[in-house]
Amino acid sequence: MPPLQRLAVGFLGVVVLLAVGVLLLSIARVRVTITPRAEPVAVDFDLTVIGSGKPSDREVLGRLVRVDGTGSSGEQAIGVATGAAALSDAASPSVPAPREDTPARAEGTVTLINRMASPQPLVATTRLLALDGTLFRMKSGVTIPASGNVENVRVAADQPGSSGNIGPTKFTIPGLSKWLQARVWAESSTAMSGGRGSMLAPQAGSVTTPRAVVTAADVAAARSKAIDAATADAHARAAALAKDGEEVIRMETGAPQVTVRGALGEVRDSVRADATVRLTALLIPKGALSASGRVALEAVAASSGRALLRMRSDALTTRLIAQDPATARATIAVHAEGDAAIRQGSFAFEPRRISGFTGEEVQTYLRSLPGVQDVDVELRPFWVKRVPANVGSVNVEVRGAE
Repeated sequence: MPPLQRLAVGFLGVVVLLAVGVLLLSIARVRVTITPRAEPVAVDFDLTVIGSGKPSDREVLGRLVRVDGTGSSGEQAIGVATGAAALSDAASPSVPAPREDTPARAEGTVTLINRMASPQPLVATTRLLALDGTLFRMKSGVTIPASGNVENVRVAADQPGSSGNIGPTKFTIPGLSKWLQARVWAESSTAMSGGRGSMLAPQAGSVTTPRAVVTAADVAAARSKAIDAATADAHARAAALAKDGEEVIRMETGAPQVTVRGALGEVRDSVRADATVRLTALLIPKGALSASGRVALEAVAASSGRALLRMRSDALTTRLIAQDPATARATIAVHAEGDAAIRQGSFAFEPRRISGFTGEEVQTYLRSLPGVQDVDVELRPFWVKRVPANVGSVNVEVRGAE
């Protein structure tokens, strides 16, 4: 073959090899799938509440209201003193020791009803007053859900005897405020039973038992129950002021005012505490606070190349830090929390950054980045061993975090 012809054939061969190489490269495909790891994100910011006008960034329409809630512990029985706290019969009032055949108290069950938009806690021994004036007490504490009922709550007559054997009736709750009594009550669908006899006179020569000395624990328990009842009452009053489309953000201010009937060291059958709690409540359009928290969290997540996955509504808290009644403006501190994950298009995931890597090298590199949980790499066809320089052949995807 003449030299010129050999040169032409060689050149043609090179062209064919180049064409085949280009063809092979053009059909090479790399698919990288990244599974991100959800990570916590939090933000604290101030939100201004305005009474009128168009709210701007970090502002929301709303109004502040103040309500006073009242509550009582009811008559809380105290235990018999022992040891050094016990008083002798000669130095203290006493009650007769009961005989073995002391009459029984009537018992039964009631359904507790709550027609408020907030739960109502009731402690054990809460008094229930029947329409005929017979007094019963709850045998255990319960919390009635908002706009709900609690069935089969055991109650017993306050006094033993057959007078407690009454038929189905409605009960008011004297320990609650008049306002709350109209919204929280009890009903029985079956008769109370088991009460028998009448109070027996003490036997001659019976042993007497001293009444109890009021201790610090008795006073503290009564105060706590009264404050809880007053707080629930204040929350209910604030909720009643909300208009359609508003939600209540409650912020208690000031110390509760409590009076206790039963001084420390006094000899009594029971103690009673009455409390008043002042509540400053913020009423704003429903969803406005959550929307502000979400926007703030999205900004914090974006600043670190992440996308917000969810906001934790149970972690959204507020605190009143300033208010101006003259201008109807207030400032609250808001704390929001959520979960965020790395997002599509992050600089670290650009195809050019993994050019020339083998599949294992791609996994090693990407798994070393913060927020990456796992990496899958697929190279096609089978002869492709490294990521090509042609970024158009490389597809990097970030899928939803688990």
